[in-house]
Amino acid sequence: MQLNPGRSARAQWQKLSAPIERLIELGLLDPSQCVFDYGCGKGLDIRYLRKRGFEVEGWDPYWRAGDPLVESDVVILNF
Repeated sequence: MQLNPGRSARAQWQKLSAPIERLIELGLLDPSQCVFDYGCGKGLDIRYLRKRGFEVEGWDPYWRAGDPLVESDVVILNF
C-alpha cells in the first residue's frame, strides 16, 4: 500500500482544524503564545493561525521536512 498524504481528507479542508478551533474557543490558545504545529502537513492550520495574529511555525516529515524545529510556548500534535 502506498501512502499519499496529499489525498487525505485533511489536506482538502479549507478551514482551521476543529481541535485547534476549540482550544481557541476555550481560551487555551491565544495570540500571546508562540505555537509550533508538529506534524502540520501542508501548513493549513499555520496559515489560518497567522491570519488570526498568532506567531506560529510548523514541521512535517513529508511536506515540510526542511523546516526547523523551534522552541515554542505551545506544541500542537494534532494528527
